[in-house]
Amino acid sequence: TIVSSAVDLGRFVPDHYRLSIAAAGRLASAQNACTQAGRGFTFVGQSFSWATPPRITIIAESASNQPVRNWTAGLMRLVPSTAVTRIPSASATNGLSFTPTWDAMALTDQGDGTVTLALSALDRFLFARDPAVAVTSFQPAIDVAISVTDTAENAIAGNGTVTSLSPVNASGGSALPFDNGGFFHYGRIKLQNAFGDARQNITALIELQAFTSNGWLRLDDDRGCISIAAPSFGFLAGTGFFAGNTCAAPVTGGIATNRGRALVSLAKSPGNSTGATALVVNALATTEGASCVGSPAVAGTPASLNLPYLATTRVGGSGQYDSNPIARSVSEP
Repeated sequence: TIVSSAVDLGRFVPDHYRLSIAAAGRLASAQNACTQAGRGFTFVGQSFSWATPPRITIIAESASNQPVRNWTAGLMRLVPSTAVTRIPSASATNGLSFTPTWDAMALTDQGDGTVTLALSALDRFLFARDPAVAVTSFQPAIDVAISVTDTAENAIAGNGTVTSLSPVNASGGSALPFDNGGFFHYGRIKLQNAFGDARQNITALIELQAFTSNGWLRLDDDRGCISIAAPSFGFLAGTGFFAGNTCAAPVTGGIATNRGRALVSLAKSPGNSTGATALVVNALATTEGASCVGSPAVAGTPASLNLPYLATTRVGGSGQYDSNPIARSVSEP
């Protein structure tokens, strides 16, 4: 009988990883439920995310492209945060930069030498808004290339870095689809000056607009995308009767846009008094004027809408789209 000494074999390390799509990703327009079917959109400067986060199958293989089935449990040491690279791409963006903010990925061991990698529903994406330059509306082609570079084994002599044979696109093709449209608009809120008889309520027109090749146009795809409650309106710079009576003619209620427009009503002034006031829509975090709510209306601090991606220009301002919308309301005899 010939007996050899015992020789330890293993642990077995994959030669490479093979990636494939388990579930292709889909993107979600930020303005989705408030639009027509197939016309969902996102404002430039507004973040958006996945409608369906992609899932990737990672298969551990030997040098002969055979599955390494014991790559599981404690033998599977892949750490997504250090081993998985996500490379975003975007084209047809009118020159805007595309920025992702990644959340943690999840890894599920299938017990057979494969794992499933899931991107997070909390990932966020953004086309940065330049307040100095309005760009025309666009439909970008977006994708995320995913690859693996695993260094968990290379501390042991003879084990190198284990990489994926090739990246895989989260779309499963060449571009991620959107769940409902995928249009991007450089937007603003436009508040029109209002004039009226001091004996009647005065109505001011508000428009939700997008910048197009034909200039600023009302956003007809809107079906209630912007709601403005009464506390987000501000009053300032009163003249005539309104110089000492800021809340003499408050808005009568909140509004919601439809087909890119809405009408806000200001109550008639007491005693049919005449004068003028400035009405502000507080889209930005920094609010202006006094809110006028309650019965009788009492001056307070306005509530911000937190919609910086709908800021506009202002006469006497910087010339950039960085201001709250403002207009004059005049009560005439």
